[in-house]
Amino acid sequence: MRVLAFTMMTIFLAPITYAATIEGDKNYFNETLKSRGDGQLFQNRFIVYQIQIPATIGVDQGFNMISILYDTALETTVSATALYSMDNTNQGTRPPSHNWRRFDDEVDCSLGAPYPTGYERGHLIPSCYWQWTPSVRLATFYCLNQAPQNINLNRGWWSHTVEVELAALAKQRNGFIMTGVSEATLDTVSGHRIPLYFWKLVCTWNPTTGQAEVYGYYARNDATTDVRVCGSQATIAQFAMGPNYRAMLGIAWALADADLRGNRNINGALPTGLDCANAVELPAGVCLRPYSDFDQCSQNCCVDEEE
Repeated sequence: MRVLAFTMMTIFLAPITYAATIEGDKNYFNETLKSRGDGQLFQNRFIVYQIQIPATIGVDQGFNMISILYDTALETTVSATALYSMDNTNQGTRPPSHNWRRFDDEVDCSLGAPYPTGYERGHLIPSCYWQWTPSVRLATFYCLNQAPQNINLNRGWWSHTVEVELAALAKQRNGFIMTGVSEATLDTVSGHRIPLYFWKLVCTWNPTTGQAEVYGYYARNDATTDVRVCGSQATIAQFAMGPNYRAMLGIAWALADADLRGNRNINGALPTGLDCANAVELPAGVCLRPYSDFDQCSQNCCVDEEE
């Protein structure tokens, strides 16, 4: 048995060393975890999954498409991260909603299963920004990659402003996009935990400053309070994550970096997970104008409308 240790900085700039046990050929960096017993638990609570794409038409080599951080205590995905670049952000056709299915033993979100009224299966990593083939986009329809999202939020500001803007930035620069939910809970219905907040972060490399930049958004996930904020990583971590999820943010960046680079032909600079974890300031010129439900994408929005 070997022990792998790596040192990284959290968003609070405190050096912490994390260790993971490697037994045989298994480790949490490169294995597709098909059951929780196959992976290493962080803090005896969190596990990492990779949603993998095999070699197929238009994809010469298989690759890890999404890195999932999962909370075994609350039985919910904390965050989902994808690597976006010019080769996969051309807005393909969205597969139908009946394709939702379980990846492991997470709560069943298929259309025939009970689901909270007034909420839709909100993608964490959207389906329609992946090109290649429909089978690739179908890989976003695992229950690990969704959470109950208020209908008005899902079909409005979140799809028409947040996802469009961050995907547009990824078309200009390579980057990681991470979407997650809060530890705080509005309600639990039929086993589905309804998070109080949704949040999204984008991490790109600024060639002018030679530094990584991270910013994003968070929104309250109900119909009664209009909380929609664009802010820095530190702000979003403080107000929209919760203490245990915030403590895992640096690890989520590091593991996504390790999970997602393989077999991706990236042209140009791409920040490391450590770069993303340490980028706490808001990039200049971002969030200086008000954000609203203004339709920025016409018919190209990646909306998770139920059928």
